[in-house]
Amino acid sequence: MNCRHLPVSVNVPQSQTKLHTRELKVILSMVTGLEPREQRLLFRGKEREDTDHLHMVGVRDKDKVLLLEDPALKDMKLRALAAQVVPSPLSQGYKMVTDLFPI
Repeated sequence: MNCRHLPVSVNVPQSQTKLHTRELKVILSMVTGLEPREQRLLFRGKEREDTDHLHMVGVRDKDKVLLLEDPALKDMKLRALAAQVVPSPLSQGYKMVTDLFPI
């Protein structure tokens, strides 16, 4: 089985095809940097639950599993990063000038 995320490919040995989806997410987190809770895995057009056994949903050797970043969690991460942005000295200077001379 191959999992691709951008240029990344992960080969899971045949002996480990009885993995749960959550175990595959842990393996993928080491390669992609996405935490398992941030991942959505799709196979044959359906999102797979963490408790699904890969072999029980039909994943076989050489099959492709689509990895997507959860859009809701991605949005939350971007909002958190935006809140942490430190204003530049130039923008602070602008604020001081506008305080002195309101528009």
